[in-house]
Amino acid sequence: MRTVIIVCFVFTVYLIYHGHSQENSTDDLLGQDSMIEFSKQDFVNENETVGNNGNSILPESLNETCTITETIGTYYCYCLIDKKHSGLWDFAAIRKWIVNSNYEFQFDLKCVNFSKIALPWPIKAKNIDFVRVKSCTITGFFTDYGNPYIETISDHLRVMDISNSIVLMLLKTVNQKNSEDEIIDAGSNMIANIRELDHRCSYNELIGIDISSSTTRSRYFLSILIELSTFPKVTFFNLSNTGQTEITKEFKMWWRFFPKMELLDLSYNIISTIDLDPSAFTWSSFKIKIDLRYNNITELAQEDLELLGSLSNVNVDIRYNPIHCECSDHMIELLEIIHDDTKWEAMGLHRYDYLKNMTCNLPDILKGRKLSDITKSDILCPMFSASSPALIIVLSICILILIVIIILLTKFRKEIFILTYTRFHIILPCQPAEVSENKTYDAFVSYSSQDEEWVSKTFNELEVSSQSDGYHQFRFCLHHRDFVPGKTIFDNVIDSVESSRHTVIILSKHFLQSHYCMYEFHEAFQQSIIERKRHMVVVLMENIPEGELPTDLKRCLKTFTYIRRDDSIFKDRLIFAMSHKGRGKAKSNNKNTVTDGLDNPVFSSSEKDVTLRLETSRPRHDDSVITLSQIVPDLVVGHNESKSNGNTLA
Repeated sequence: MRTVIIVCFVFTVYLIYHGHSQENSTDDLLGQDSMIEFSKQDFVNENETVGNNGNSILPESLNETCTITETIGTYYCYCLIDKKHSGLWDFAAIRKWIVNSNYEFQFDLKCVNFSKIALPWPIKAKNIDFVRVKSCTITGFFTDYGNPYIETISDHLRVMDISNSIVLMLLKTVNQKNSEDEIIDAGSNMIANIRELDHRCSYNELIGIDISSSTTRSRYFLSILIELSTFPKVTFFNLSNTGQTEITKEFKMWWRFFPKMELLDLSYNIISTIDLDPSAFTWSSFKIKIDLRYNNITELAQEDLELLGSLSNVNVDIRYNPIHCECSDHMIELLEIIHDDTKWEAMGLHRYDYLKNMTCNLPDILKGRKLSDITKSDILCPMFSASSPALIIVLSICILILIVIIILLTKFRKEIFILTYTRFHIILPCQPAEVSENKTYDAFVSYSSQDEEWVSKTFNELEVSSQSDGYHQFRFCLHHRDFVPGKTIFDNVIDSVESSRHTVIILSKHFLQSHYCMYEFHEAFQQSIIERKRHMVVVLMENIPEGELPTDLKRCLKTFTYIRRDDSIFKDRLIFAMSHKGRGKAKSNNKNTVTDGLDNPVFSSSEKDVTLRLETSRPRHDDSVITLSQIVPDLVVGHNESKSNGNTLA
């Protein structure tokens, strides 16, 4: 229902059956004497008055504001509505008053300072065939909507002319935002809903449409007006000064809707292209002029000239457009055609000789000069024009190389970061900064004893090579050489994880079968949560089916980037993952405390504080975190094994 209301509003307010260019046809309907009298009153002011004929042809409230002239079978009523009589002219009341009259009525309404009248759409009443409204505020526009009585009235109206007027609509709703949303939704669905309606409007007597000088229309207005309608006798359509940005589809193929069209006025808009349907040349039974003066056409391509020349029955006027005479392929082509009379005639452009006299708007050095007076040397083209084959080849190669570089940088950006750092000791600007941590080891290496030979060889070499290669000297915690004698294995694991910047997990099938290794993994995982950073580095020694991985390890492999042992740059990746790539200290309220960039203290600068944090940061063997029996059930001797302080003994 809301959509129908909007459609009705658009049709009624903006479709003016007789524009200013058709005043003479309106004069014939009113009669010459009446129009002479009306033209004398065309300009009125607030103090202007009209006579009162003292009859009861109209309601008594209108006797002071309307003058009635009688001709054969017709009452012509001219009403001047001033502030005193604002709101008294009511179409519904007049319709009821004259329902039994034997006369036809014609109403000419002129308002002073936009006084109000009540005029409900669709303006249907017996015996009223002409309504002209000028400079009024129209109220009650939807009061007849849904009125069953209106459907019983035959449509007598032949002429409706509403100009320079305001249609006042009041939207009442509890929630204003909901109302706005409903209106927007209705507008969005309007076209689709209209196309589903089983109707077609035929304006068989309409000869002209003038909806010029208004930029407030809906973007769907022309589609609503034209798509499901026919205009068999319309000869002109005035859309000048309406903010049009393009020649819409309805006018690209105008002959479908306006077979008698002679003038399409699109002047004083912001149209930038000549976009007409080339198939129009087949319709040789009509001739039409399309006025595109004073638009925003800045260039004319050869395709535009070919189109204009091929449409012998169409005359397009594009004078007074701001042509840009700067160097371009289109400009060079245009000048070649203008200076070649043979080509000009062959393209059928003899009807467009005015193009040669059009002047340049840009650049300033050529402003005001005629196109026919300009040569290619005047437009200051460089030695190699944009159409030069050599330049095109060079640019194509450069673009291709650039694309390849961009693809490589995008695909291998991580490898570039790594190799730039490990091979050239350069930290690229895009590398996230890291905060230094006062740790004993660079990494605690968690591995199965089955992999000890490879681990010992690999990490010993890294410690030695880091001294000579210019890196920060690595120091790794390997349990076969660095665990403290006398401590339990679990205390050694906790101390090693906490005193290392990273924990390197050497993930293999042997690792998964070791309860100690899994305990070390859980400690490293918990340390990652405490430090809120990527504490773990996973080295994948071999392909392991996903079904054999514990849930926590699956999650880690999806969250943390792991390194494959068989990677061609395995060593570089491992060095990059464990290296400290930034020495800047984050700001803190405590000048002796360095943060991890997340406003959480990581370590204190004093050795005492470091020791304290290592001793108190995590409960040891606490059952609420992980129990010994969960990690190393093989070491639990039996149900009667002694327990001390709630902790399972090793």
